[in-house]
Amino acid sequence: MLRGYERASLTLNFVRALIDGGFADLHHPEYWDLSFLRHAPLHDAYQRIVDSIAESLDFFESMSGQRVHAATRGDFYTSHEGLHLLSEQAQTRYIERQKHWYNLSTHMPWIGMRTANIDGAHIEYFRGISNPIGVKGRRRDERRVAAGARASAEPAERAGPVDVSCTDSASRTSGSAFQP
Repeated sequence: MLRGYERASLTLNFVRALIDGGFADLHHPEYWDLSFLRHAPLHDAYQRIVDSIAESLDFFESMSGQRVHAATRGDFYTSHEGLHLLSEQAQTRYIERQKHWYNLSTHMPWIGMRTANIDGAHIEYFRGISNPIGVKGRRRDERRVAAGARASAEPAERAGPVDVSCTDSASRTSGSAFQP
C-alpha cells in the first residue's frame, strides 16, 4: 500500500512539473518533448494533431484579434475508487474556510461495485465529504448504481456534485454531473 501511494505521488508530482513547465501550453505544441514518439507507429497521426492545434489557435487569434491566454496552462484532476477506507479517512481534513470535510488525496473519489453497499461504511464516509463524487457500475446494476448515487448525495446540503457512470463490456456511457 505504501509503495503504491509513493508511486502515485511521484507520478502526480511529475505531471504537475510537466504542466508548470509549459508542457500543456497549446500555443507551442511543437515544443512538447515527445521524442520517444519519433519512431512510434502513430507518429504521423500525432504530428497531424499537433499541426491542427497550432493552426486552430492561429485561426482563433486571427479572427478574434486577441491571444488565447487561457490556453497556456492545463488543469489536472485526479480520481480513484475510495476502496481502502482507513487510507481515505487518513487523508480527509476539515477545511475551515470552506466549512466542509474534504478527501485531500484526490479531486473526485468514486464509489465502485466493491464499495457500493448502501448500508456500508464506504457510503457513510462519502456522505460526509464535500468532494465531487463519482458512482460507477455496470449497466445491468443500474438500480444499485442509482441507489448508491442517491445515498452518497445525502445529506441534501452536500457541497459537491455526484457524477454517475454506467459501463458495460462493449461501451461506456456516462451520465452528466448533477447537483443534489
